[in-house]
Amino acid sequence: MGGKDGASVSSLLETLVGAEEFSLRDFEQSVYRAALERAGGNLSAAARLLGLTRPQLAYRVNGQNDSKPERTV
Repeated sequence: MGGKDGASVSSLLETLVGAEEFSLRDFEQSVYRAALERAGGNLSAAARLLGLTRPQLAYRVNGQNDSKPERTV
């Protein structure tokens, strides 16, 4: 990632970290949602965009906030 995208990410991070309340979990979920949106809802394609496997992304999207993760097939 470089150029304009890199500047956007830096700006976003400065805004988030400078805010009174910063939730890393909320930030991660927004990254996952953005990747899914960019991939047209395709979990495998979104995982590739993020450098994750499909099961890793499914766990992070579905199971991270729950005590018992949902099974995603």
